[in-house]
Amino acid sequence: MKVSIVEGRRTGVYPKCPKVLVDIYRSTTTIPLILNSGAKYVIPALTATEARSVASSMKNSVTVGEKYGIKVRGFDLNNSPYDVSKYDFNGKVAIITSTNGTKVLRKIQDTGEVFIASFINMSATLEVLRDFEEVQIVLSGRPDGSADEDIAFGEALRMSLLGEQYDIEKIINRVRRGRGTKRLIMIGGRRDISLSLSHDLLDFSCKYDRGKIVKKS
Repeated sequence: MKVSIVEGRRTGVYPKCPKVLVDIYRSTTTIPLILNSGAKYVIPALTATEARSVASSMKNSVTVGEKYGIKVRGFDLNNSPYDVSKYDFNGKVAIITSTNGTKVLRKIQDTGEVFIASFINMSATLEVLRDFEEVQIVLSGRPDGSADEDIAFGEALRMSLLGEQYDIEKIINRVRRGRGTKRLIMIGGRRDISLSLSHDLLDFSCKYDRGKIVKKS
């Protein structure tokens, strides 16, 4: 298997192959939790304006999003794993926008199958990825550069796919002590850390499919 890791914000051209979108703090953790809380599916939006437009045309929609870590004014929920885990999405559709994850997703959505992954659904995602000959792990990063939490997870995912040995708890502890965690605390996201670093909390993968992110068993 060929496995590569790239920075989504910095990469302009992508090969046609399956991809894994990674945004540990917080989109690719938030999205699986939304689906776990009963949402029919999740629609990623590039901007808050686009999210509002989509929501206005749909019944039973819930807007989820942030701009530079802060909840978008007028939205129902922040892009927060903790917040969405406490919300009942049963029968509803979530529309999400974020500073990093949804923007990188828009860049790669037509370059092959796209899976949404983080620590919480790592093993379930790995089971799906093992069927492919090539996988590209796309890190969302941040506007000011790389995200150490995305890098750590991307490395763990790559080692798993290549059959290399590592200690997942050491990697999670590395993230817990990292710059990304400190930054998340600074913007008020302390409650999101525990969920974001919960290994295999969920037993399903998530896939982007024609404008929607859906739960895959």
